[in-house]
Amino acid sequence: FVSVCRYSMKGLCSCLTLLLCVVSAQLDPFAPVYDRTNAECKNQISAGYLTVMEDGVPTNYSVVAGHPQYLNVSGSTITVAHGNAGMLAKKCHSKFSPYMYGKFHLLGKTFSFTSDIHQADCGCNASPFFSAVPAFGSDGRPVPGQRGLYQCAAHQHPPCPEMDAIEANKWAYQTTAHKCDPPKGRHYSKCDGGGCHYQSKRGNATAFGPGPTYTINTLKPFRTAITFVGESKLTALKIVMTQGTNHTEVTLSDSNCKEANYLEIFGDQISSHGMGIHLCYWGSAGSRMGWLDSPPCAKSTNCDQASSVTFSDLSISKAN
Repeated sequence: FVSVCRYSMKGLCSCLTLLLCVVSAQLDPFAPVYDRTNAECKNQISAGYLTVMEDGVPTNYSVVAGHPQYLNVSGSTITVAHGNAGMLAKKCHSKFSPYMYGKFHLLGKTFSFTSDIHQADCGCNASPFFSAVPAFGSDGRPVPGQRGLYQCAAHQHPPCPEMDAIEANKWAYQTTAHKCDPPKGRHYSKCDGGGCHYQSKRGNATAFGPGPTYTINTLKPFRTAITFVGESKLTALKIVMTQGTNHTEVTLSDSNCKEANYLEIFGDQISSHGMGIHLCYWGSAGSRMGWLDSPPCAKSTNCDQASSVTFSDLSISKAN
């Protein structure tokens, strides 16, 4: 091939180079498979394009899922039925691959979004979160997992760093950073499932809940902004919620964590290769969600599996 390229016409060389690239892509089991004929990007793994603002520029990502029929995507809005989740992919794909996901670098940035969780009652969990996808095995190769999605989280195997922007229902929310033990290459063997977190139920009792007596009335849409404070290292997470003229603000720092320098280590891990966005809604028995919402919820109250939640107007921008 080198000889052909060296001595043949420029046009022939270009053709052979292109052919070699195509053949190589077909032999690569991790090569992405694009759906180039679907203008709306709705197929067997994609629910359509979601518009995300990146530093003020609207960018379209396809929302991929194991069951995309349970996601409703329109413009900058996504509605997620119970027991489902969508992830943002860089292009329109027709098959899952490890390098398909959009990756976001969060240090020094603010991630903001609007939530409508009025249907998410006790036992439910509406969760926009980040993780360091794809998962990697100890052999350094991507791991598809049981469902073939190449996803990972702090509680999964193999695990990876995870940032829960919020896990919420209309009674309570929690924001959590999950760091991991030092990786070997890109393989993490153990992550902190409990994480470093702020829980609304342990804070101001009237800040967040259903009804007009709460600062953030969860029966109506509200906006959340998570700022990853720091330029060269993560020093804190600032959580601001707004609804009309009302707002709440809390800061998650190392004083909330199990060990010193927790957030700095976490910040290094999420900055290494970027983080993918999941938009998730789940929950079952109330007894399994007590860590989030009990009290005020009774552990005997189960999540309504006919419910859904809506996230809209996602934005990632440089922190002010």
